[in-house]
Amino acid sequence: MGYFVRKTALGLKPINHTVEDEATVYETDGYCMSPGEYIEIQKILSSQKEKIARLQIEKEQEESEILDYYKNAFKKMKKEYSAKLTCEIQSFREKYSQPLIVQKEQLLMAENQIQTLKDKLEVSNVYALEQENLNKNLLRIMKERANADREIVPKKKHHGYIILYLQELYVKQEAYKSSTCDEPPTWKTQVQTPYPINFKSFEIKKQIFEDFEDNGIFAEMGIQTVSDKEETGIKIHHYLFRANIRTGYWEIEFYTMGEINIPQSMRQSKQSPLDSSPNKTSTKSNVK
Repeated sequence: MGYFVRKTALGLKPINHTVEDEATVYETDGYCMSPGEYIEIQKILSSQKEKIARLQIEKEQEESEILDYYKNAFKKMKKEYSAKLTCEIQSFREKYSQPLIVQKEQLLMAENQIQTLKDKLEVSNVYALEQENLNKNLLRIMKERANADREIVPKKKHHGYIILYLQELYVKQEAYKSSTCDEPPTWKTQVQTPYPINFKSFEIKKQIFEDFEDNGIFAEMGIQTVSDKEETGIKIHHYLFRANIRTGYWEIEFYTMGEINIPQSMRQSKQSPLDSSPNKTSTKSNVK
């Protein structure tokens, strides 16, 4: 059991008291916990941290399920309306091959029905656009939460990609094995993405490369892309996706034949150091 202490000229002095003088506790300067009390408090704190982590995982799973639900609903509705419209048009063409007078009347009816279907298709397109905007908003919210979690500022405007480290590698290239020329060095660049590892790599691969193109990240890093007309940048000859279990975010490793630029916006914050060690336990997925 712990004990109360009082400040003296020589430091903190334990105070022994009985039930009769228990009121003197209010005149003390502190309380020293016993090992048992300290361990109990640590158990409570650990339990609360585990509960918070579990709730965070459940929240992210629910967000992922909502996103998948709207994507599947949009694909299903678009496919149904497209198939129905095709069948209706084909049916009208076969049905109204009759005498001219009757055909004109039926053609007018068919046009009205087609217009109705087009109106429905327009409604479907509006719904699809709304779902697309919803998906964009969900991705934006997810990215802002990831930035806030990693203390990246400004969290609403930052693209969410951070360069963890840049490393020169010695890799003997096939074209230089029998050559006397010096082979160019291979550089490995590891970038942390804002996407949590509860996503599969194939679900975010396309979105990550779109982010790099739309936000001009490749240009800032000095990396040449397919859309570049002039061959002035560094080419990527290999890349790997890496699920970092420690941080909870996906990472992508680029292998280039030259050293890239490190933009100021993609450098780690000193106030919130990120896990940048290449030897930490993780799961790799080669999706090149």
